[in-house]
Amino acid sequence: MAFIGNKFGLVACVVAIVLCSCSNKEQGQDGFSYPVSPPSEVVSFFDTYLPVSESSSLSDMIFNFPDLEYHSSECMLINSKKEFRDLLTIEVSLPDIDFKKYSLIIGKCTLGDPEYVLDEQMVHAESDHMKLQLCYRRLDGVSPSVITDFYFWGLYQKLPDLPLEVDLDIT
Repeated sequence: MAFIGNKFGLVACVVAIVLCSCSNKEQGQDGFSYPVSPPSEVVSFFDTYLPVSESSSLSDMIFNFPDLEYHSSECMLINSKKEFRDLLTIEVSLPDIDFKKYSLIIGKCTLGDPEYVLDEQMVHAESDHMKLQLCYRRLDGVSPSVITDFYFWGLYQKLPDLPLEVDLDIT
């Protein structure tokens, strides 16, 4: 009964439990939104149709990406099946994504050689725009100096329909 006698302690404990139980695991405490774990059907689709990287043009690329300058990036926020379909250059069966609950981000960035790997991606929403932060790590070793396109995607809890810019963080 001594524990319950301290009303402030009890209220603080209840508030802490409620806050912890209501926290969204895809929304970090740092204010960033992180990708959710996608269904296997979505992973399979992107494994089939979107390479991680390519140092030459893809003849079988089904996404309509622009040609980019070195150290440039492009990404698309997709909030409907129609937007997803419009991004494709050919007719293929799309994975089932509930766009009422989720947003899809697809994009590419162009870097100076093929020795990079995407470690993490996250979105930060501000009042009038969002920033997609891509954290690339340069692998050790020697590699040819070849302009390389790196492709990325992520499925997020529904994001606002705001302009989206990319911030590359390369270590």
